[in-house]
Amino acid sequence: MALKWVMLIAAYGYLIWRMATYKDYPALWQQLQTVGGKECVCLLGVLMLFPLNILLEAQKWRTLVRDIYPMSLAEAQRQVYGGMVGAFVTPYRAGEYPARTLLMKQPKDWKKMVGLGVYGSVVLTMVILGAGIVPMCLFFGGEQMTAIHSVGVAVGLMVLFVAMFPLLKRFCPYLFEMLSGKTWAVVGWSLLRYLVFSLQMYLMLGAVGVDLPISEAVVALPTYYFLITLTPNMPAADAGIKGSWSVFVFSRYTQVVPSLAIAAILLWLINSVFPMLVGTFNNMRKL
Repeated sequence: MALKWVMLIAAYGYLIWRMATYKDYPALWQQLQTVGGKECVCLLGVLMLFPLNILLEAQKWRTLVRDIYPMSLAEAQRQVYGGMVGAFVTPYRAGEYPARTLLMKQPKDWKKMVGLGVYGSVVLTMVILGAGIVPMCLFFGGEQMTAIHSVGVAVGLMVLFVAMFPLLKRFCPYLFEMLSGKTWAVVGWSLLRYLVFSLQMYLMLGAVGVDLPISEAVVALPTYYFLITLTPNMPAADAGIKGSWSVFVFSRYTQVVPSLAIAAILLWLINSVFPMLVGTFNNMRKL
C-alpha cells in the first residue's frame, strides 16, 4: 500500500511540475481558437482511438500472463490503466509492470509477470524499430538513399538481431520455452497497437491544421516513432521530447512549426496523462 502511495505522489508531483513549467500556453490557446470542422473531426478520431489503444495493450497483457494469472479483459484494462501511474515517473516506463502486479488480487510469481511485461515492451520496441528502419533511411538519405539500399540496411540489421537469439536462448531458456507458443500473438497485438498510435499522430497533425499526404506520412510517421523510441526518456518528460522530434521530422513537410509541437503535446496528454488519471480513479479504492 505504501508503494502505491509513493507512485501516486511522485506521478502527480511530476505532472504538476511539468504543467507549471510549460511555457507555450499562449501558442496552445491561439491554436485552439482556430479549430474548425475538419480539425474537430480529426481530434474526435484521436479520442475514439484511445480506448482501442488501451484495449490492444490489455489483450497483449492477458496473452503474456495467461498461464500464470488468467484474467478477464476488463481486469486487464484496469491493470493497464493503473500501470500508467508507475510508468509515469520511471525511465523507459520501468515501473509500469510492477504497478500492474500490485493491482492483482492474489499475484503469483509476480517477478515472472514483470519479466513477461518487459518482454512485451521489448517486442513493441522491435516492431517500432523494424517498421522504421526503411522509412528512416529514406528520410535521412533523401534522393541518394534508394529503396533498395534501405531494404539492404533493414535486412542486415534483422540478420544481426536473429543472430543474437542463440545467445539469448542460452541465458534465458525458461523465457523462450514459456513464450514459444504465444510470441507471434504478442507481435500481432504490438503491431496493431503501433498502427493505432501512428494513426492517432496522423489525425492529431490534421487536428492542428497540418495536412500531411499519405505518401509523405508513410515515411515521416515511422521515422518519428523510431527516433523517440531510441531517445532515453521518462513518460512525464515525453511532452518536450516528442515535441522536439515532431518539429524535427514534420517541419520538412510544413511551415507551421508551432503546430507540430502542439500536436505531439496534445497526443501526450491523451495517451499518457489521461490514462494515468483514469488509473488513479479506478484504483483509488484499492489503496
